[in-house]
Amino acid sequence: MTPIEFVAYYEKYLIGDIDTMMEKADQESEGNQMAVPITFSIFSCLDIFGFLMRNIEDQEKKVKSELTNSKQNISYSILKWNDFGFSNDEIQNHTDILLKFIEIYRHGIMHTFFPKSFSISNIKEAESKELFYKVDNDLVFNVRKFYLCFRNFIEKFEQEITTNEFFNKKIEDNINLVFKSDSSFDDFYENISKIEHFNQSSENEIIGTTDIISTISPSQNMNNSSCSITSSFKQTNN
Repeated sequence: MTPIEFVAYYEKYLIGDIDTMMEKADQESEGNQMAVPITFSIFSCLDIFGFLMRNIEDQEKKVKSELTNSKQNISYSILKWNDFGFSNDEIQNHTDILLKFIEIYRHGIMHTFFPKSFSISNIKEAESKELFYKVDNDLVFNVRKFYLCFRNFIEKFEQEITTNEFFNKKIEDNINLVFKSDSSFDDFYENISKIEHFNQSSENEIIGTTDIISTISPSQNMNNSSCSITSSFKQTNN
């Protein structure tokens, strides 16, 4: 899979879902305009893109450990083009501030849904504000700004892979490192299929009422596998 194909894949699925959530967030909502799911989806994207941009040794153990090093991966993405308001000079003077940001908002959301502390908001009126701002004396994480910064980051990434041959090659090498064949899924597929109620075909029940849209992971897609990792269901009119 080439870097251009990889980005197109993520644009269609993960980034496309983020864009859709942001559009829905502008509609009337009794909640907080999907601030939390938008935030952890952006962090997820920054995680894998950060990994792809780093210099990773072609060793299986090294690749797996670095792939799960979310703090390092996300930090790399955030600082790559200084799109998120954290400058390298500021980080050097406050070395732990970016890691604390990731710990509080990324880790806090992933483990408890809410950040570990502070407020989070996605109101459209905050587009012109910074990534963090204060209301009275409360610190607010501005998800609307986070999304705009993220979109700028994706644009620069896409530009870089089309104009910088060295960057493009490094990204492609890392794609092939992480999204290669993984027998662990084959083992899971074989064993989960042995559980009878997980091995039933629902094709006959679905025809005429639901279109099944399967999202294949890049690794499965590269190996021409028919196994889908996630599925979403779209209702159609009878």
